[in-house]
Amino acid sequence: MLESATVEIAKHARGKFLLLMTNEENAIDVAAELLALFEAELDASIEDMGWRHKGGLVVDTPTLVRLESLKIEMSTHGTEIRLSHVEGSEYEFDKLCSFIGTHESHTD
Repeated sequence: MLESATVEIAKHARGKFLLLMTNEENAIDVAAELLALFEAELDASIEDMGWRHKGGLVVDTPTLVRLESLKIEMSTHGTEIRLSHVEGSEYEFDKLCSFIGTHESHTD
């Protein structure tokens, strides 16, 4: 599903955070694709809708995402995308991380 770049899980601290790495110089486009995926497949509510126009995501500034009873923050820095658990079940956060893992892309 993530089509703009190669995306790989770099680090996952269960219940705490997920760090993704991209092969893009700037991970903002990939983060926007990930937000669109959350919205389309998980009925997510995203605090700042400017990301749809690629003007809302700011480097190092977290965007709050609500997924049913789970709240996470997503931020980017260089080639990294970080998702951090804010509120809700750590188990649900880990399920979200597994969902992302099924959508990460690789180049061979």
